[in-house]
Amino acid sequence: MRHEVKLSAKAWEDLSALLEYIDDQSPATASRYALEIPAALERLESFPESGRLVPEFLDEGIRRWREILFENQRILYRVEESAVVVVRIVDGRQLLTFTIAATGDAPPSP
Repeated sequence: MRHEVKLSAKAWEDLSALLEYIDDQSPATASRYALEIPAALERLESFPESGRLVPEFLDEGIRRWREILFENQRILYRVEESAVVVVRIVDGRQLLTFTIAATGDAPPSP
């Protein structure tokens, strides 16, 4: 069964801010990211469980959140019945807490 990939409002904001920041540094890299990040998300339509469980959340018993890595970015998502909801796109060097990840999104049940 194919899953529709949806981005939360916060994930759209994260993606926009990321592309804007990178464009200031390297327009070519920003163009590449603008093509490759959607391609990575598209793979989740067919393989929603392909991302790893978010390691920081396992100790808290949260097993519905997964992530895929794209260069230095962590793309956080959860799998629902017929959709993959991308919740945040965060810098992989940032200390990740559930509070940061859940900003702008209703907390999932474990």
